Order: sequence, then structure tokens, then C-alpha cells
Amino acid sequence: ETLFDRAGVPVFQVIVATTRRDVWENNQRGLAPADLAMHVVLPELDGRILAGAISFKGERDIDPALGHRAFANRPEPDRVTQVAGRVAAFIRLQKTPRAERKLAILIPDYPSAPGRTGYAVGLDVPSSVLAMLHDLSEQGYVVGEIPQTPRELLDSLEGGRDGLGLEEYRKFSKDLPAGAVAAVSAAWGKAEDETGLREAPLSVLPDISPS
Repeated sequence: ETLFDRAGVPVFQVIVATTRRDVWENNQRGLAPADLAMHVVLPELDGRILAGAISFKGERDIDPALGHRAFANRPEPDRVTQVAGRVAAFIRLQKTPRAERKLAILIPDYPSAPGRTGYAVGLDVPSSVLAMLHDLSEQGYVVGEIPQTPRELLDSLEGGRDGLGLEEYRKFSKDLPAGAVAAVSAAWGKAEDETGLREAPLSVLPDISPS
């Protein structure tokens, strides 16, 4: 048991990265493997909340006595602001009545492999989701009707619509970095050219289901 455990307060994990910022920005995984292990994976097992990276390696001025330019971590003002904003948002969430909070539960899915929704090796994802829904309901969150069995839960998820409508996609895309949207278009084609998985309303998801 630690001091934070006894205090009963959340602990935010900030990242002091061992790489340059440009490496972090251009790497699809973001952080280096060692940083992921030390600042993301292990702290998560301890129950800490990831707040984000605030510092990266950068060149220092040349030491005139040694004629050597060392590397050291330097704080990034915009990243510090981002972390502060995340902590402030968490505090606002704490002050929001549970019945008014909006939560999302993410589960694995494989659009091109029907029947594998919620599949994970060694884990019973549907049963875990049901347990979470019951816990949330008991704690005062608005959950709605909870399926009785894992099969009912999966059937309710698979009975939903496939993909996003074109206008919905355009709306959500406005909040994404231009580079990310361009990369999706380059890989999958223009959203306007897609007809959806079931030839229903226009969708941005191409038909990749087995024929």
C-alpha cells in the first residue's frame, strides 16, 4: 500500500520521454518500447491514469570546456498545457453527477471477420462488459436495459448499423488532423466514392467482408 492508496486519490502518470519530439511525432507507435513499458504499461497495472508526454530529449548548448554538446530532457510548454487540461477535465468529471456522465466501453472488433466481436485470447470480454454495466448501474450511472446473457449482448451489438453515414464522417473528420484524414483517403479512397458494407446509405467503410 502506498501513500496514494491511503489518500484515495487518482495518480496521473506524465511521460518524460527518452526520444526527441520529432521521433515521437513521426512514429506510428509514438513512444519508444522502453518508454511504453515504463510510462504506460506498468503504471496502468498500478492503476495510474496516463496524462501524456511533457518532455523530450533535446540538444543542450555546447560546453566550452569540454567542446561537447549533450542531450537532456526539456519541457514542452504545449504538452504541459495539454496535461494540465486533461487533469482539469478529470476534476470537472469528478464534480459531475454520475447520472449525467457519459461513458464508453471499448471492446475488440474485427469487421472483416464476422462472429469475432469481443474476441480476445484468454479473456471473456462479453461477460466482463456485463459485469461492468451492472457495477455502473449500482453506482448511480444511467445504463439502460442490460442484456441478460453474453449472447444477447453480442446480438445487440451486431444488430447495429455498419459504418458511418457520409455526413457523419465529414462532421467527425473536422476534428482530426489533416494529415490523418489524408492518410485514410490515400489508403481507402475518397469517402464520397464508397457505398458501404450493405449497399445502404453512403458509408465511408469499403466492403471488405468475405464474398
